Amino acid sequence: RARRVSLRVTSAGHVEVVAPLGTDPRWIARLVRDKRDWIAHQQSRAAQRMAAIAAEPLLPQVIALRAVGETWHVEYRTTDGDGVELSARPGCRLLIRGAVGEVALCQRTLRAWLAYIARERLGPWLARLGKEQGLAYRRLAIRSQKSRWGSYSSRGTISLNCRLLFLPPELVNSVMLHELCHSLEMNHSPAFWAALSARDPVVGQSRVALRSAWRYLPRWVQDD
Repeated sequence: RARRVSLRVTSAGHVEVVAPLGTDPRWIARLVRDKRDWIAHQQSRAAQRMAAIAAEPLLPQVIALRAVGETWHVEYRTTDGDGVELSARPGCRLLIRGAVGEVALCQRTLRAWLAYIARERLGPWLARLGKEQGLAYRRLAIRSQKSRWGSYSSRGTISLNCRLLFLPPELVNSVMLHELCHSLEMNHSPAFWAALSARDPVVGQSRVALRSAWRYLPRWVQDD
């Protein structure tokens, strides 16, 4: 469905080219060759980010949700049993009990909690923004995409990535406005960008910042 050619380097350092059907593969190969210096630079940055992530602890002691200004402290307590149980305590504290030595299990439990918090925090935010801008949608879905911050379906469903909670609030606001404006234009036509720019004066800066926003995500969120 692509209408133009786009080139990007993923957070893992892979090169991805998206092109409309029928694009000459030789033209794509030339594009990649012409952009090889830029690609090498982006891959070097990706390698640095991956090294920084690898140095992080597998399980967090502190979870900073920049989008909503909350900092949660996590305590792990070993008890009998094969599973783990998470409970929220007053003062933004989380307690995980059970087989806390099972790192992957604890990470999955924390990601499930993150999805819950995302609905609780991002849902009212999106509803308020939609009302302020006069833009309607039918329902909100919370997901955990690896390559998209949000989407808007033809049925009026806005999907938001729960990992948005780690981003600065101004970037989250821009993502929400972007998806809300798809209620007016189900494409990225000039009319869509005009509608979005009228509501988000810093859309250009936000688009640039969002390309590298994955650096805000901690390791335990990305280990899946």
